[in-house]
Amino acid sequence: MNFHVARDGVIIGEFNEQDFRDKVFRGEVRREDFYWTEGMTEWQTVAHYRQGARTQVIRREPPPKKS
Repeated sequence: MNFHVARDGVIIGEFNEQDFRDKVFRGEVRREDFYWTEGMTEWQTVAHYRQGARTQVIRREPPPKKS
């Protein structure tokens, strides 16, 4: 799945999900930029994506117990 990113009404890139997340983390893709990916009905701000990412629950297995 590719993420299309626009700034000031111009497409600035198309990235796979990991590259998109990395660019958001590094600030190369800004909160006020817009993104769209397959399945979305309209473009959303990157700030909206980041809000959704923060609310996801990450489950991890506890570390193995030492004998």
